[in-house]
Parts: sequence; C-alpha cells; structure tokens
Amino acid sequence: MKNILAFLFYWAFWIGYFVTNKLIFMGYHFDKSLKLDFYTFIGVFFNGLKLDIAFASYLAIVPGLIITLGNFRPSTKIAQSLKLYNTVVLLLTSFIIVADLELYKAWGFRIDGTTFKYLSAPTEMIASVWSSPLFLLIAFWMLTYFAFKYLFNQYLVNKYLNNIQKSYLQGSLMLFFTAALIIPSRGGLQQIPINASAVYFSNEFFANDAAVNPCWNLCYAITEKNYQTVNPFVKFPEKEAINLFNGLYQVDPSKHFSVLNTPKPNVLLMIVESFSSKFIGVQGGLKDVTPNFDALTKEGIFFNNCYASGDRSDKGMTAILSGYPSQPTTSIIFDNKKAAHLPNLGKDLLQAGYATAYYYGGEMEFANLKSYILGGGFQNNVSKVDFDEKFYNSKWGVHDHVVFERLFNDLNKTKVPFFDAIFTLSNHEPFEIPIVAPFKGNDIETLFKNSAWYTDKSIGEFIAKAKKTAWWKNTLVIITADHGHRMPGDSPNHDKEKFHIPMLWLGGALAMQDTVMTQLCSQTDLAKSLLNQLQLKSDAYRFSNDVFNTSTQAFAYYSFNNGFGFLSPAATIYFDNKGNLPINSEEIKKHPKELSTGQAYLQELFQDYLNK
Repeated sequence: MKNILAFLFYWAFWIGYFVTNKLIFMGYHFDKSLKLDFYTFIGVFFNGLKLDIAFASYLAIVPGLIITLGNFRPSTKIAQSLKLYNTVVLLLTSFIIVADLELYKAWGFRIDGTTFKYLSAPTEMIASVWSSPLFLLIAFWMLTYFAFKYLFNQYLVNKYLNNIQKSYLQGSLMLFFTAALIIPSRGGLQQIPINASAVYFSNEFFANDAAVNPCWNLCYAITEKNYQTVNPFVKFPEKEAINLFNGLYQVDPSKHFSVLNTPKPNVLLMIVESFSSKFIGVQGGLKDVTPNFDALTKEGIFFNNCYASGDRSDKGMTAILSGYPSQPTTSIIFDNKKAAHLPNLGKDLLQAGYATAYYYGGEMEFANLKSYILGGGFQNNVSKVDFDEKFYNSKWGVHDHVVFERLFNDLNKTKVPFFDAIFTLSNHEPFEIPIVAPFKGNDIETLFKNSAWYTDKSIGEFIAKAKKTAWWKNTLVIITADHGHRMPGDSPNHDKEKFHIPMLWLGGALAMQDTVMTQLCSQTDLAKSLLNQLQLKSDAYRFSNDVFNTSTQAFAYYSFNNGFGFLSPAATIYFDNKGNLPINSEEIKKHPKELSTGQAYLQELFQDYLNK
C-alpha cells in the first residue's frame, strides 16, 4: 500500500502548500490582518481549506493516473514524470500566488481573469509591474518554489515514488482513489459545485478575500463561461426588476434648465487618470495637491458628490462617453461586438456637425481603447506614436503637459464647433513626472501625490492659455476622472471614498459660475446631461440621468470585483455578489429597499449587456 500512501501524502502536500501561502498572504498584508480578531484570523485558514482541498484535488489527478500506470507497468520514468509535472505546476502556482500578493494591494481583489484583458498592451502592464516591489516578489517566488520542490523530492520522490512495484490490486485501488478526487474537487456531493462563496464566513471583507485560494480563483474565472450567456444577478421577476429600475429614471422634462449661454458651443472633455476626490482640497481631500483645480471650481459648476461607475480606466471610458455603467464581472469595452452597440458622445456630436478628436499619450491598444474610440465617432486620434520619443517617460507614455501642448496647438487650427476629449496618464503607476517633485519622499503615496500635483499643474497651465484664445468664449470644458483610487488612505475595495471623484463644468460658454451642485450623481450622468444642454437627442443613453433637471432622482451605482455599491440620499449599500451577502449589513437592515433597488439595477444592467 506504499503507493497509495504516497498518493495521499502528495494530496496533503498541496493542501499544506496552499495553507502556507495563505499565511504568506496574511503576512504581506499585515496591516489588514492585524485588524482581525483571533477567531476571524483562524477562520481564514479553516474556511479556506474548502477551496484549498478542491484545487489540491485537481492537481492530484494527473499524478494519480501516473502512479496508477506505474502499478500496471513499472518504469523508472514514473518518478521522472512526477518530478517534471510537479516542477511545472510549482512554478506556475507559486508565480500566481506571488503575483496575487501585489495585485490584491493594487486592485483590492484576488487574481482572476482581469489580468489577461491587458495582455494586448504589454508596455502598460510592464509599467504597472515595475512600480511594484519587484525584487521582493521574485524572491518570494523563488523561495516558495525551491522550498516546496525540496520537500517534494526529499520526502515523496526519494522515499516513496522511486520504486513503484507492479501490483494490480494497488493499481485498481489507485484508479478508484484518483476517480474519487472528483468529489473533493467539486466540494462534495451537492448538486452545485463549490464556488468562492463557500469560504466566505465573516463580515470582514478582507477575511473572506484571504480565505479564497488564488489559483482556484484564477482557473475558475478563466473557465467560467456562464457570464456570457446567463444573467447571474437575477433576484426578481423581470417585471418587478424593470419597475424598480425605471423608478430611478422618472423625470419631468419641463424641469430641465440650461446652463449655457450659446446653443452650440465647442466641447472639451478632460478625463483625468485616477483623479480621486481624496486629492481635491475643496472636497475635503489633501491640501496643496490640486491648487489649480481648486481655484477653477470657483469659475464654473462644481459637482462635489459625483461617483465613478467602476475602478478601472476601461470601465470609466464607457461610463463617460457612453453613459454605460460598469459590470462587476467583465468590461464591455473588451467585447467589440457588444461595444459597437453602445451609444457614444463622439458619434452623436459628429452627426451634429462637430469636428471630433481624441488625445491620449499612451498606446491606444491599452484596454481595447483603440477599437472603442475608432468606433465611437472620433475622427482624429492622437496617441503615443504621434510624439517624439524624447517626450516619453520611461515606462508609460508621453508626459501630460506635452499632450496638453499638442492639444492646445491643434485647437487653434481646428474647425469649430469641435468636440475633443483628452485622457491623461501621468497620474498612474509608476507616477513619474518630468519636473522637480514638490513633496519629498519615495513611498508610493508621496509619488502619487506628486503625479497628481503635476497633472493639476498641466491642466492649470492649459486653461490659462486657453482663456486667451478666440475659441474660449464659445467653449464648454468638462473635467472629471476615469475612476478614483484606493490611495491615499488605502480605502477598502468596496468603499465609496474609493469611487468619489470630482466633476467640473467651466468655460466661456457657461452661463453660471461659482456654483456647487451637491446632489448625488454618477459619471454615467455626464452623457445625457451634456446632450440635453446641446438640445440633442439623448434617449439612447438609458443608464444616464440629466443632472440639470430638478426632478432627477439622485443616486449612484458602481461596481467592484463581483460586487456593487448603491448610493442614495437615504443610504449607502455595499453588496458582495460572490458571497451573496451584504458588506454593511446593519445599514442594509435599516434600508432594505435600497438593496432591492440596487440589485434590480444590476439585474437590468447585466441583462442589457447580454442582449447587446
């Protein structure tokens, strides 16, 4: 029975491997781990065993078959095959586990299929990776790999697997045990196979995340196809969900008011990378980081209660230009067929007689942006390849002030009316700036502050020059963010402060100044609000509201990794779809209607996504 014992030890080897790496994950994120009480800390390991055992069972299938073959036909190649298999699997799993350490810090969720969506833009991926503690992560990877490779060779191969004897009885039993792995791999005999919610056990979001096996999570995300055909967010009968959804968009058209002094102004849209409200002084954020933007809020209409729809640039782009909310498990911009059915401000303004252009100092292939912009009605597109290499920063693209200078020169020559959009990039990892940093320090938050200050400076200088041109008096400028950020302050992945962003309307075409709009709104509301101001049709923007209509219902929806936030004047709702549980349960108990409305909203949104 030596071979069967070796097989069971092999299975236990992988379980121990995942438990050990869970401890490394908790140590790497010690600041969050220290906030857990003792029982919750232990619960991470105890509850996480379900997925650890499941994935260990998958990994043990191939060795089980190899050992079975050895019982029927002994060979010296059996141990060699097992060593080769284990070497490859150890390299891959240890790489996934180590990558997950830093990805969780950056994104706030365990590694999944999201990473692969950015493979088309390797330069941008490398730029983000380079801002991580790369040498520390490589050291973790190699240490994990070699330590467990030594254990495998020393205690399994040398003691048990080098001398497999011919035995039909053991071979038959091995085949039975290998086939039986289907039970723990699917989490038991229940009808529905195990999923991530099986390890959720706490109201502490980090504890639930820590219990998830990252290798299982990545494989599940890659192989799970139901999100392309089936709506997993159905909570209500269709008619009830539609009624709850439609209730959010009931408005009286007669209560719309204009804020422009000209019917067909030029429109300049500035989408600022990671421009979190945490940096904005007038929003109670850090002082002295955005002095130019703070001053400009006195010259226009400032929305201080606006929220991003998602937490990545690809989601922010479709939210702003198409008024389309982000999806918790995917991003529509990566599906060209679906994205082609989205409305787009570029197309609508092009049809209305506007000259259209889009400016981005990086690679347009990033996040499938090129396909979306080209299909979105933008006639002239300027990107990294249109600049001399001397203007590149070392990792990401062209510095913001250089792109703003190009935009300024082009606007002085373009025909009017124009609709131009510019997407900045300097305020992104690795937070490089071409000037002397105003804030001293090399920690990541200080670097982030410096890049935000630099982008703010670039915006301020551009606006100052624009005010002296002939086209300024007939131009509306809209400044907002693609998304917020966990920094500064390291907000939890679901927290509304991570999604809080500024939105400012200003320019010579604006009839109002020094006005603060305090009502709750979303970046998805920009599209319909702008089109209504321009007296153009906006019916195609089903998920967008008019912020310049006094009967508009105030709310904001956003999604994070398989969860959503729903904000209303009455309550703030955080819900985790993966675990099917509320994150702020006490708030939801007081306001169950807001949870139902948020769930109905997500149900209708994802059904709309599937229907496109």
